[in-house]
Amino acid sequence: MRMITPLVALTLALPVFADELPQGYVEIGRFTGTIDGTDTTLIATAHPEGENSDLEYLGMFDQYTIKTANGVADYSPASLPWLEMTVQPDAVGEDTKTLRLDSLQLFTKDFFVPSYLAEVQTGYGTLALENLETRKDGYISFDFSADMPGAKMNELSETVPDNSVPPIHIEGHFEGTLPEWELE
Repeated sequence: MRMITPLVALTLALPVFADELPQGYVEIGRFTGTIDGTDTTLIATAHPEGENSDLEYLGMFDQYTIKTANGVADYSPASLPWLEMTVQPDAVGEDTKTLRLDSLQLFTKDFFVPSYLAEVQTGYGTLALENLETRKDGYISFDFSADMPGAKMNELSETVPDNSVPPIHIEGHFEGTLPEWELE
């Protein structure tokens, strides 16, 4: 059995409390699942006054970007881990009805280079999406799993697999609702 690193274990063990969010922030989504065998809950937040949201929708591409963190993803160490997902059409052109999980990044050390990465385009890791439901009111829900290799930044500032880090498995469920301004 592979051992989870102490840093990842510590950040995954931190609780998320929606009632402790900074003033003006609201929870708009939640990831529940396991990251490398550790039960984890992360939330997506929005700040209506500033129209800031961890759930974004690009209508012209039918693409969802979802960020979940340990509280508000404010780039502080306390908000790690941060899980970022992209759900978009499986094909461009004729078949834009079928959505897939296109990329998944897990940040455990900082917000600049993911610690683990899985993407369809580059072939890093494996991704699976099931039970996807989207509605016109901005609701999105799905189950997913991924096997993710470690990641690092190379000399060209590109994120690439890091074979010195054992891969991890992640699986879970995400459910959330886009804020009104993301639907306009």
